Order: sequence, then structure tokens, then C-alpha cells
Amino acid sequence: MVVATPVGAAIMLDGTTYDTWGAFIWGPLLLLLAYPLCRWVANKTGEPHIAGFLFGAAALKIVVGAVTRFYMVDAVYGAGDSLRYDDAAAELAGPFRNGIFQDLGEVTGTRFLEIVNGVVQAVIGETLVGSFLVFAAFGFVGMCLLYLAFCEARPNGSRTLYRRLLFLTPTIWFWPSSVGKEAFLILAIGAMAYGFARLLNGHVSGLILAAVGLWGTAVVRPHIALLLALGALAALPSSMRRPSDDQRSSRPKAARLLLPLVVLAALPALLGSVERFFDIEGLNLESANQLRDEVTRRTSKGGSEFVAPDTSNPIGLVQGLVTVAARPFPHEADGYQVLASLETVVLGIVAGIAVFRRRAGLLRLLGDRWVRFSLAYVLGFAWGFSAVANFGILVRQRSLILPFLFVLAAAAHGPRLARDPAVTGLRREGCRIEPGLRA
Repeated sequence: MVVATPVGAAIMLDGTTYDTWGAFIWGPLLLLLAYPLCRWVANKTGEPHIAGFLFGAAALKIVVGAVTRFYMVDAVYGAGDSLRYDDAAAELAGPFRNGIFQDLGEVTGTRFLEIVNGVVQAVIGETLVGSFLVFAAFGFVGMCLLYLAFCEARPNGSRTLYRRLLFLTPTIWFWPSSVGKEAFLILAIGAMAYGFARLLNGHVSGLILAAVGLWGTAVVRPHIALLLALGALAALPSSMRRPSDDQRSSRPKAARLLLPLVVLAALPALLGSVERFFDIEGLNLESANQLRDEVTRRTSKGGSEFVAPDTSNPIGLVQGLVTVAARPFPHEADGYQVLASLETVVLGIVAGIAVFRRRAGLLRLLGDRWVRFSLAYVLGFAWGFSAVANFGILVRQRSLILPFLFVLAAAAHGPRLARDPAVTGLRREGCRIEPGLRA
């Protein structure tokens, strides 16, 4: 990197503009900033040995992911939302540098991303490739927060499996690495998840991070924020296992009382945001089905369309879950979707083995709050996005559900419970719980 950066910059300076060669400045700088983050995450989880792995994942995400995404947008498609965000940022960056933040319009949805990119380019200059790198860095920070959330909420799950799935799965390091909603949403979802995991463990300080993450998600896609809130609602009931005295003392009474109040108070606000976002008078089953029909109609074109499953019956719900999580299957894929289909085959085998090895204890997992949070989010996401009748869109959106599907696989892959003949009762083998990370 030390040699390649000045050489590459020198070559690119001849005949190109800062819009392109700016990447040779901001790529190494972002990796330099990522290194202390990787060290902090590794130390926070009590695993200093994984700092190198995390830094390699940062390079994969920020450099490889962003550059390949830029190539796809610029050379393959020649169009995309990223270019629209870049055009808007070019108009906003100058005033922002002068401290002028006026006439921004309604700061939600697409406009919010245009403003965020305007702020980014006010700092780094008007470089599209540089903006891709920064948004990829947003996504990497979100992935680190998701990993911290898993370690905080599910310390006896398989950290190794979750870490490898989260940071190395191509869908996650590739798609949310461009100027767009997915990269920012991964950051916001990660913040909400880690804050909520802290709240579950009795740390009131997690409220701020959870609130910021939920707001960031709601301002871009309020229906995603609503799904997170519903997942939090599913996680509110205490574990089916009676907590020990040590566990009870480690969870302040104030946090136990505050958590359900915060979740229940957030739901009405999020419902209102969803209604305004989709311009509907009231969110109910009828309006939700009408909205799904409209989404199906709008997405069933463009060359990658298919017939969306009917989720009005149990079989259709299962088909919807499979569609969102795994399709297109290899025989349905075309172009770059072939790679996505092969990825889902590999992930399906890995997850299937993990679940099969712990099949006897699957029902017991429902007693875990983080598993219920993830499961509720996955089911809600699958029901909503199964209305999307286009594989191209589904493959990109899958990056927002996979981190929670991986929770289910890694939770099932936790340490075995074995009966030790020399000890009465059950003993956990190989389960290391770091200080401050009790479930």
C-alpha cells in the first residue's frame, strides 16, 4: 500500500481529474483510520488476536468493495442512484464548506442521502470514487457494531462463525460499498443493534446509541426502523431460564424498567413515519397488502423480474422467506446473479450444518432475547420484501437481512452442552464469556 499509493496517484494524475485520483488519497487515509477501530473492537470483545482479521476485512470492504462497486456503476451500467447522489452533492458541497445549510427541503429518504454525500464531499472534495470509499467505510463501521452487538448479547454463540460470515460474505462487503442507502443503513442498523444489546444487558448508556441508530434508519427507510422496533418488542420478555443472582445483580433495575418504556414509546412515532413515507392514511393489514401489491407492480420489470410469492397463506410465507434469503437459485440466475446464487448455496450449506449440529436445542434458543430480536426482524423483513418481484433488487437488499440470519446460525452453533461424569449437572465446553459480556 505504501508503494502502490504514490505510484498509482502519479499515473492517475496524468490525464485524469481529482474525481478519480482522489481515491489514492482517501483510500489509504480511511484504512489508517480503520486500524484503531479494529484494535478497539478486538480489545472490546476480549479477542486482541482478531485485530489483523478485522483490518483485512476493512481493506476488503473499503478498497475492494468500493472500487468494484464503482466499476459496476461507472463501466457496466453507466447509471445508478450513486450518480444522482453525486450530482446533488456537487451543488451542496460548496455552500456546506461555507457553513450555509439553507433550503435543503425535506431531509428524509433520498434527499437525506444527497445531503450526507454533500457533507462528505464538502470534507474530502468533489471526488465520486472518494465518496464510494467513505460510504464503504460507513458500512464497515456498521459491521463492527453488529459484531459487538452479537458478542454483547450472545456471548456463548460462535463468534468465529459469526465473524467470518459477517465480514467475508460478498453480499455484505460488496453491495453496501457505494454512495447509497444500503451503506448508511448498515451503519445505522449496527448502531441500533449494539445500543439495544447494551440495554438488554442493563447498560443504560446503550440508549443513546440505540436511539441514534433507530433515527438514522427511520430517516432513510422508516419501515426498516419499524422492523427493528418490532424485533426489540419480541426481545422484551425475559429469558425462559431463571437468571442467577449474579445475573440479576448485573442488570440495574432502572435499565430493566426503562427498556420496555422506550420500545413501546418508539412504536407510535415509527408507525407515523412509515405512513408519511408511503403516503398512506393508516398502517393496517389492508393498507400493507395494498402497498405490497404496488411494490410488486413497480418492481416486476427491468429484465430480472419473477412472480412474487403469495404470502397470504403459511406456505406462501415460507416461500417468501426462502425468496428473500436465497433466490435466485442457480438455474434462475443470469449475469452477476450467478455469483449471488452460488453464494447462497455456500451459505445455506454452512448454516444448515450449524443448525443440524445443534438441532436438539433449537427450541431452547427462543429463550434467548437476541435470537428472538433477530428472528422477528428476519420474518418481518422477509414478509415485506417478498413483494419485490425483481432479483436484481433483492440481491442488493439482502445485505440488510443477512447479519441477522447469521445470528441464528451462529447462535445455534454455540458450545455443546455435555454431561461430565465427574461433575453433577451440565457443563459448557469451550465457552469463554468475557467480563462485562454476560447474556
